[in-house]
Amino acid sequence: RTLEVMRNLVETRGFRAVKLHPTIHGYVPFRTRDQLDPIIDEARRLGIIVIVHQGDPPFAYPTQMVPLIKNFPDVRFVLAHFGTQRMVMANEAIYVAVENDNVFLETGWGALPRIKEGIDALGPERLLFGSDCPIQEIGSQLRPLEVLGWEPPLGISLDPRKVEGIMGDNLTSLLTETAAL
Repeated sequence: RTLEVMRNLVETRGFRAVKLHPTIHGYVPFRTRDQLDPIIDEARRLGIIVIVHQGDPPFAYPTQMVPLIKNFPDVRFVLAHFGTQRMVMANEAIYVAVENDNVFLETGWGALPRIKEGIDALGPERLLFGSDCPIQEIGSQLRPLEVLGWEPPLGISLDPRKVEGIMGDNLTSLLTETAAL
């Protein structure tokens, strides 16, 4: 039934992603491959991205996704919340993305220093704006991205077009590219 619903939402409602939430649903990703692999394979067939909630132990560590990410190299994964929602796992999320070209990081909950590290390691093209609003006030999530364009030491003099990329153009490109696969 899950796969039917996914197909219907993509084909009739224009959905472009599926979100997995290991914490709410209480599963460890690498231990539930029998349930997750068909969902991710269907996402691959449908040409949609897979967004995965991150940052809550014991279920949502970025490295727990690696077996699935490696098994589906043609699926684009987005690690939500920069790996930091409740626990600070930003370094782990950056590491997973560096090791896997099909992984992108969503910036919601990401602290400015970690976002700078993500840009340094991945380039700004692999970061996607997210706010986790209404839990987070959206302005608090936009400000660190705005600051990236400032001069050091607070900013990194990021080109305004690259900031715009993070704010939305990167996601647009990702969704367009994924749909074309």
